[in-house]
Amino acid sequence: MNSLPSDLPSRVREAIEDLREVGKGLGIREAYLTGSFARGDWLNQSDIDLIVVSDKFEGKEIGERFKMIKKALKTNVSIDLLAYTCSEFEEAKNRSVILQDMLEYAIKII
Repeated sequence: MNSLPSDLPSRVREAIEDLREVGKGLGIREAYLTGSFARGDWLNQSDIDLIVVSDKFEGKEIGERFKMIKKALKTNVSIDLLAYTCSEFEEAKNRSVILQDMLEYAIKII
């Protein structure tokens, strides 16, 4: 795993801090920054790509999971979210080539 780039925009750093602050309350086991911010090739208008793994996602639809995370972010940022339960994440890591590629350059934030 990589570390956070030193020149990461403040809006991204704030979103990561927001997520870390509410992590335990949301049952977050793991969270990763992916996409252009993890690769270091972002543009000013790039959205924030996140993978979040939480026990509290169990039995919740994708839309509900997204709302839980979006509500936790104090900053109004555009996010692209993959939200998994622990078991879904383990299964997806073994089956999804796309997820495997994303995790190759992902930055673990929780």
